[in-house]
Amino acid sequence: MFKRTNALLALLVLASLVLAACGAPVTEAPVPTEAPMTEPPATEVTGTEAPATEVAGPFECTDELGCVDVAPDEPIHIAYAMVISGPDETLGIDSRTGVEV
Repeated sequence: MFKRTNALLALLVLASLVLAACGAPVTEAPVPTEAPMTEPPATEVTGTEAPATEVAGPFECTDELGCVDVAPDEPIHIAYAMVISGPDETLGIDSRTGVEV
């Protein structure tokens, strides 16, 4: 019984290897070649016009959970709730080290 099962398994493995080897070859897409640039494109600014800048409007929070406003000089505190003692302490300490990085 076991010899027959092992022989059948070996035959299936061999057949799968043969079928995988007979698959269509992988062809790489041709890489388009570009002519090297001899000169950088000229950007010409005439007159005393200032470059146009996009003015952003007031921020609108569209997230269903809400948004947080943080002042420019206000620190951001990151906290976590993991186990750092006991039999699973390696999981919590590993996560704590990742947060500290």
